[in-house]
Amino acid sequence: PLTKFFPSVPEFGKQITIRQMLNHTSGLMGYADFVPKGTVAPLQDTDVLRNVEKQDSTQFKPGSRFSYSNTAYVLLGLIVEKVSGLSFTDFVKQRIFRPLKMDASTLNSITGTIKNRAYGYNLIDGKLLKQDQSIYSYLLGDGGIYSSVKDFYKWDQALYTGKLVKQSTLQEIFSPSSREAPNLDYGFGWYIENKNGTRRISHSGGTTGFSSYYVRYPEIKFSVV
Repeated sequence: PLTKFFPSVPEFGKQITIRQMLNHTSGLMGYADFVPKGTVAPLQDTDVLRNVEKQDSTQFKPGSRFSYSNTAYVLLGLIVEKVSGLSFTDFVKQRIFRPLKMDASTLNSITGTIKNRAYGYNLIDGKLLKQDQSIYSYLLGDGGIYSSVKDFYKWDQALYTGKLVKQSTLQEIFSPSSREAPNLDYGFGWYIENKNGTRRISHSGGTTGFSSYYVRYPEIKFSVV
């Protein structure tokens, strides 16, 4: 349960499991719902935890239905820190980037700049404005990674191997664990469905100035990013 790692979470945390957080059935409220209007200071992952600690309930009974929760993934990142004894940034570097030689990948940071990164733009009143950070841009458990096409290819290919985790773990990650809609299942961090007569695994995302879509057809080892 969530309270095993964070005893400060209220009573409802005893009913929320890591599995439910992974497959979006935890019922945790979205972190954007916690933030007072007019907030300009960027949120850190620990800020999300502090806000969860102030709640008195979940959106619904944990495990009863699907509802996408970025809050859950931020808390999962904090659990990684607690279990590993490393910062989430260092954990990702040591356990993913270095083994795969993803030398052009990094996590976002409030301090410092990221060399050679692309900037996001928004179309406002007919003009493109450079506008690619929000108060949520520095949360890491649910995003915050910059990578290159070459590095992303290394990540994609590693998901066919046991380089990062055991094959049995990968099988669990890519197996239906919950369901968002008819014919649309969810594993651990991945949507799973059948398209064009074969299994399709995918995920999309977006933030200020950016949108992304990642589709994998594992049976034919074909991916689109």
